[in-house]
Amino acid sequence: MDRCRDRKDSVKSPTSEGGKSSHSHVILMRGSVSLESMTVNNPSVSVFLPALAGGGAERAMLHLAQGFADRGLKTDLVLAEAEGDYLKQVPANVRLVNLKSKFPVVLSKTRALRLHLQREQPTVLFSALDIVSSALWAKWSARVPTRVVMCIQTYLSGQFQEHQPHTMGRLRPQLVRWLYPKSDDLVAASQGTAEDLAQITSLPIE
Repeated sequence: MDRCRDRKDSVKSPTSEGGKSSHSHVILMRGSVSLESMTVNNPSVSVFLPALAGGGAERAMLHLAQGFADRGLKTDLVLAEAEGDYLKQVPANVRLVNLKSKFPVVLSKTRALRLHLQREQPTVLFSALDIVSSALWAKWSARVPTRVVMCIQTYLSGQFQEHQPHTMGRLRPQLVRWLYPKSDDLVAASQGTAEDLAQITSLPIE
């Protein structure tokens, strides 16, 4: 996988030239900052999730956090609520941060994440299962230089159809279309999810 381009208007797909999954390259940062230089510059990373329920997206992000920590990066796994089947699998070298979100959850977790960003100021914040872009709202309100990488692990169009009868369900596609392109990077888990996101946002696939 080529290094992420210094642009905001693209969706990265984790498929290498040989067609093999290459997640270690997908997590390279945009522009001239690579994973190797991150280690040299002593950065920190936060991985943000609603919880650690037993789903594929949660498992993938947990592995991502572990991969950063194993490379010597200070890594926080930030959960809106510290619950779920994978809690016992959080490795010792990853710090678990429980935001203890309350109702209304969206506002509560965004405010708590803002405080985390102000306090820790991680180099990069990776966020998944974040349709309303709490990561972006938290960064903007915290006024920190943290780079936000939105990780798309599922077919968003399918989620929208499932929630379409509800008011929030009707707003979700608009939120993704408006907010996701404002992140520092967009990383999709597969070619299919990349194409799905590209269709929603009208962004090209890198």
